[in-house]
Amino acid sequence: MNVSLPIMPSYDKALCSFAAKELDTAFIGSMDYILVHATFGVEALSRQVNREGTTIYHGVLVVRKYSNIRSIREMKGKRLTLVDATVR
Repeated sequence: MNVSLPIMPSYDKALCSFAAKELDTAFIGSMDYILVHATFGVEALSRQVNREGTTIYHGVLVVRKYSNIRSIREMKGKRLTLVDATVR
């Protein structure tokens, strides 16, 4: 089996290569998955887990310090932003 494993310099390059059909698969973060899912209709094939079989990727949903939002249900109708992790 011949497998190529290129190392991309950024998530942006990986997504552009995926869009150009230069890649068949990519290991990406949650924000990038949302983008490629919406753009190309791709589905997640797997997720990274630790030896115990639990997810090792963690993200945090934050609200302003004095926000009245205390649960996901209270997010209904609110504005949410997603950040491109490749831009610093």
